[in-house]
Amino acid sequence: VLPMADGRLGLPIIHPNTLGILSTIGIITSNYLQRRPMRVTGLIFFSITCLLTLSKGAILALFLALVIPNFLTTRSQLIKISKFFLYLALLYIIWLVFSSEIFLRGQEIGYLLEASGRLQVWRSAYIHIFQSYSNILFGIGFGEGTSIINQHMLNEFSITHWKTHNAHNDILQAWLSGGIIYLFATLYIFWSTYKMTIVNGYERRIRNFHQGLVIITFSFSISMTTVNYYIGPVSSLIWLQFIWLRLDYYQK
Repeated sequence: VLPMADGRLGLPIIHPNTLGILSTIGIITSNYLQRRPMRVTGLIFFSITCLLTLSKGAILALFLALVIPNFLTTRSQLIKISKFFLYLALLYIIWLVFSSEIFLRGQEIGYLLEASGRLQVWRSAYIHIFQSYSNILFGIGFGEGTSIINQHMLNEFSITHWKTHNAHNDILQAWLSGGIIYLFATLYIFWSTYKMTIVNGYERRIRNFHQGLVIITFSFSISMTTVNYYIGPVSSLIWLQFIWLRLDYYQK
């Protein structure tokens, strides 16, 4: 029996969004395997898994991870233009899928435009950050202290269906917890990891693979907490990639 709740694969064992983003990483990994049987099997398995999670963020992250590295490494301007319009068409198809009844999961289209309700969470985090100069510079601390976001959503917006103990955004979470220095440290992790995929001098296939992983984890960090708040499956991957690329660079 598949672990499913509310029509989404993952619950109650793992959050569907986390499973969705791990599936996209599986798709990226399978896509760059050399043996065709393993590549095709992996692509089919992880694609089905990703779709069953109904994670809109995971599918959009996968799209960006496949598009951006390939677009940037294409030298021919004609091919770039052709790819650009192809990607626009694919993005339109993704929009149609997202706006379908299955992916809206009973919500209105406006709910999708509000990042599935996350805009109010981000706004609550933003308000607390700018409550004082102390919060801007040093944050409010780590751990359950950031659960004040949930109380603010209840008091100011009368939102009861959302229960959150964090900002659901890695950038805002870093700023809210540790202040502006921790914010720049978080941005540095993502920027430095992506930079290492370029300066390490990898061949195109390996470079695109690593860049795809960074793009997926960063995209995920916009709607969830990855580097900050706690160590989980996705945050572990970005830290391991950051360390591995650094070690590989210094060994050359």
